[in-house]
Amino acid sequence: MTGVRSDGEPDVLHYAFRHAQLSGTVLRAVHSVATGPNSSIPDLTAGSDEARDRLDAWLAPERGRFPEVVVDPITTEAPADEVLVRYSSSAELLIVGRGVPAAPRGMLGRTATGVLMHATCPVIFAGPHRRLRYAGK
Repeated sequence: MTGVRSDGEPDVLHYAFRHAQLSGTVLRAVHSVATGPNSSIPDLTAGSDEARDRLDAWLAPERGRFPEVVVDPITTEAPADEVLVRYSSSAELLIVGRGVPAAPRGMLGRTATGVLMHATCPVIFAGPHRRLRYAGK
């Protein structure tokens, strides 16, 4: 299972698709269209064609790379952290981004923090690789 915030998290989606492929599981891709002060997609409803089309567009590149992975795309109006924690009770693994891209090292965003504190399955926080930094360069 993975949370999908935008197309700006290709590492999260790639890792989620790769895990689903290797484990032979269905990938549940959850996107919250909750409106509010921090919402990146205002004025959409979870059941709208636009919300589903946007999620499908974000998933398309990895679906092309992993055509054998079965994806269950879900759009919801509930806050992302709440819905991911709820779905974690039936998930084998939850893969999410760390959020807050420009934040100081080690800081998690609101959704990532909620998932960390309350998920009932293992959680992986995926994000951009920083190989050069850890290779001593």
